[in-house]
Amino acid sequence: MAGPDPTASAFPKRPPPLISKYEYFIAGIYVTVYGLKELIPATTQGRKVACIWLLHPRLQTHKCMEPLAASIIHEWNEKVLKSTHDRRDKVGLIAASFDQRNHGSRGVDPMANEPWTKGNKNHARDMFSIYHGTALDVSSILPLLPAYIFGPQPTVSVNEAFWTISHNFVLGVSLGGHAAWHCLMHEPRITAAIIIVGCPDFTRLMADRAMYSRLDSWVAADGLGPGARFLGSAHFPSGLMDAVQQADPVGMMLGEPAMRTALLNVNTLYGAGTNQAMRDVMVQKMRKYFGGKSILNLSGKADKMVPYRCSETFILWLKEALNPDGPFAFGGKNMREKLRPEDRSRFTLKEVIGFRGFFADGGLKLRDIQYEGVGHEVTPKMMREVHKFVAEELDKVQKGLKDKREAEFKAEMTKLEADIGETWVDRLPGGKM
Repeated sequence: MAGPDPTASAFPKRPPPLISKYEYFIAGIYVTVYGLKELIPATTQGRKVACIWLLHPRLQTHKCMEPLAASIIHEWNEKVLKSTHDRRDKVGLIAASFDQRNHGSRGVDPMANEPWTKGNKNHARDMFSIYHGTALDVSSILPLLPAYIFGPQPTVSVNEAFWTISHNFVLGVSLGGHAAWHCLMHEPRITAAIIIVGCPDFTRLMADRAMYSRLDSWVAADGLGPGARFLGSAHFPSGLMDAVQQADPVGMMLGEPAMRTALLNVNTLYGAGTNQAMRDVMVQKMRKYFGGKSILNLSGKADKMVPYRCSETFILWLKEALNPDGPFAFGGKNMREKLRPEDRSRFTLKEVIGFRGFFADGGLKLRDIQYEGVGHEVTPKMMREVHKFVAEELDKVQKGLKDKREAEFKAEMTKLEADIGETWVDRLPGGKM
């Protein structure tokens, strides 16, 4: 049964222009590709294409992502047509989307998509397995996509064998936003992620829902406080804890101690460690999962379904890892005094010595925006930020192509000069260009 669609509010005045779409059956999954017909050969001589993978919300299907695909692709194509970049460096843009596991054409058990309050006792394990599985599906389909959409094939939309997908981004909304975090960390070929009302901390999100659902595993009992029995209970079994620690951002980066802070009334920031060895391990993990990547995280301050507070701890942790001049400073026991007054009651800090800015030179770009009065939805302001972010990332790709082409040309000229014993400029009439 479909619920409210968070994407429905993205274009309240008028929908974006129609976009071409073609469906392919890849790795057992129906995949819809948008924008193939709109690729502009006259302006993309280098035949480089970026693909943005669109992951839909819970209780929806891939079809709700079509307006987002149309808006993003048309916006970029207009920019490409006006661009003064060399045609060899211009990049085309397409989008791909498919139904998440147990949704739409892949639906098996409707109850598995429901929360605890709707009678699904397995809500936590069902939800995690569905969206983590979707991230695995992206990795499975991603290398196969060019074989289906480019080249001389009967169903192909662009009969051009020389196009290549050079870069991959991901955009996810709600459940798709959770999956987008996993795509970013687990798939090295995805270099940028747009997360809209999604969360990188599954344990904290489930703890929040367990509290408001008043699950018997959450309420105080047997002399234990609220939440003390939740992790490891039937609602969040130990096997799920292991899976989260291996696949979810907070579990992977900070481990079980950070997961258990979800049961406390304060957020706990874990740093890079109190010694150089721990710090080196954390830098290696950051470089593996986040090095050179870009994140746009968009949240509604009035979101009750996926509250920003469930993401805030990890987002702040990332910000401090990137910012050597942030509000936290070295100081051990006096660290809490370095916090803003309004944060002191909400945050404690552990293992923070040597933490501030430890990944400042790691190439990770993070933009985090919360919107006042916005709930669990995609808004026009969010879409404007999405357009801006996509353009910046693709401009960066184009600059990289230009720099590579110029470096290759310079290397060829240097080799030629060495072969003929004089500079190629010297061979021009008058020795001048």
